[in-house]
Amino acid sequence: MVTGTAKSAPGGGALAGVAIGAYQNSNENTAVATATTDQAGNYTLDITTNGVALDGYIKATLATYLDTYLYAPAPLVADYAGASMNLVTESTVQTLSNLCGSPITEANGAVGMEAVDSTGAVVAGVAFSSTPAPTKYCYNAANGFPGSSLTATGADGLGYLVDVSGSVSVTATKSGLTFGTHTIKVRVGTLTTTLVAAQ
Repeated sequence: MVTGTAKSAPGGGALAGVAIGAYQNSNENTAVATATTDQAGNYTLDITTNGVALDGYIKATLATYLDTYLYAPAPLVADYAGASMNLVTESTVQTLSNLCGSPITEANGAVGMEAVDSTGAVVAGVAFSSTPAPTKYCYNAANGFPGSSLTATGADGLGYLVDVSGSVSVTATKSGLTFGTHTIKVRVGTLTTTLVAAQ
């Protein structure tokens, strides 16, 4: 069972009527479970796995917003709570690229990343990395907006890979912690989101 809330990003309110679907990486055309967010933006996906982990992603779709994709830090083998879907508009993605000081070309997109520890708490002072690397790594400042000169996560644990697409392997580093590595598919022209978790 996957539960979460769909919100307008950044800092927006809950979104009702968002179409939510869970997909296997091996079949991006057919959802294994679907739901629609309620008036509070909440949703529940009841996924039948037949004993096989869900190696895939959650997709959120709502008119006037870009499709948004969420990848967990590892294939899902148990209930997963807090699967927040942060929907953005084309204007928001453009603002992100401007604040980070790096344009997003037509062939690429952006990744929103959150660093968490083994308990699920966000972690400050984390540097993200990926293969291939984006044009720009960017992190939120104390005011909650990206700062082009920052080199690690702040108190909210959030950062971005700006101008990258395709199959991307993501991880993070911080002294005293070891983060896992996983691969996501970054879509062109929109925001793909994921967590990196300390082991």
